[in-house]
Parts: sequence; C-alpha cells; structure tokens
Amino acid sequence: MGSGRRRSTVYLLVHERSVMEDGNPQRHSKEVGVFSSRHTAEKARDKVVREEGFRDFPDGFQIVVVPLGVPSEGGYVTYYG
Repeated sequence: MGSGRRRSTVYLLVHERSVMEDGNPQRHSKEVGVFSSRHTAEKARDKVVREEGFRDFPDGFQIVVVPLGVPSEGGYVTYYG
C-alpha cells in the first residue's frame, strides 16, 4: 500500500427480511444495486423503500461498503436458483 494509490470503493445496497416458509424461518435477501457513493446508495434506498416487497420492511436496508480488489474475509454469500 505504499504506492500512494487510493483504493476504490463501491457501496452495495441490500435488503433483507425474515419470513416463515413451511413453518421454518428463512432469510430473503435482495441486492438492490451497486453504487459509486454512499449518497447515491441512500437515494436509491429512498426511492425503492416505497415499492412492493420493500415498503412493509423499511428497516431491512443495509449499505455495505466494499473495497475493490480486496478478497472477502468471511461473510461469503451463496446464491441459489
């Protein structure tokens, strides 16, 4: 890191909620988008929070700061379907 280069960062907007399916708790996650700044991620959240699938769970949003070029340290996401 001694090169003086600034590391690029993106902001991942996700929405998560817990639901019961067949009597079992399940976590539903949606990636809303990837943004170049926290501000643009917040603007996107403010827009989609009124849409179906989000408006009943407005506290389910999270903005995840993701540095580019850095391997993940745990917290991996597995996609199905």
